[in-house]
Amino acid sequence: HRGNVKGPVVDQGTTMAKFLHLGFTLPEVIRLSTLGPAQLLGREGALGTLRPGTGADITLFRVVDGEFALTDSEKRTEQATRNFVVTHTVRGGTIVKEPNHSA
Repeated sequence: HRGNVKGPVVDQGTTMAKFLHLGFTLPEVIRLSTLGPAQLLGREGALGTLRPGTGADITLFRVVDGEFALTDSEKRTEQATRNFVVTHTVRGGTIVKEPNHSA
């Protein structure tokens, strides 16, 4: 993954935006980026869920409209109209990232 941080993968929000651009619904994108990976790892009881008693590791995104260039692993770029912006990150029940209100 290290070779993808500066592109084309970039981050989870960008990857989610690519699937939204491909026509997946927002609920499908959320399921495929939370429960889907947990199931592949055989950890659906502990990861990818908000069930009481599980670790509170949560990323809150805001879907924004605009024009966004999204590039795939073959270096092909398409213009998307929606993207995900992280607003908060919670790790182990503690907020570790909040929006910058001075901007």
